[in-house]
Amino acid sequence: MTPYRIAVVDDLERDRAWLAEKLADYMARERLEYELTAFASGEAFSAALEQGQRFNLVFMDIYMDGITGIEAAQALRARDMDCKLVFLTTSEDFMRQGFSLNSAHYLITIPFITPARIAVSVSRPIGSLRPLVSTRGKRPVN
Repeated sequence: MTPYRIAVVDDLERDRAWLAEKLADYMARERLEYELTAFASGEAFSAALEQGQRFNLVFMDIYMDGITGIEAAQALRARDMDCKLVFLTTSEDFMRQGFSLNSAHYLITIPFITPARIAVSVSRPIGSLRPLVSTRGKRPVN
């Protein structure tokens, strides 16, 4: 089976590492194959999109230096409406904007995210996905 392609976009290394650990625990428990790509900025994520990278699921911080998570999510949506998007942030300030970008979840972050909330934020979007076949956007035909 083709692994799920997951991206984590956060300017804080400790938050990227924390989420990577929680995702690894969940994916191992559910026996799901995945590839995780971490981005330290919205610019790096946007550049990857411009180079044709695609993801099934993106966890996006909102408050980042340079391009904000909202702006990076807009770049994502300009190229891909199927990717599931989960915002991770410290504030409810951008909740309305986040959901207007068709986000699957909007989570107020550490220390409020429990392993159960991580599981829900992964299981619901993944349950509605089919793995990507290639980075060119081809999908399996039913």
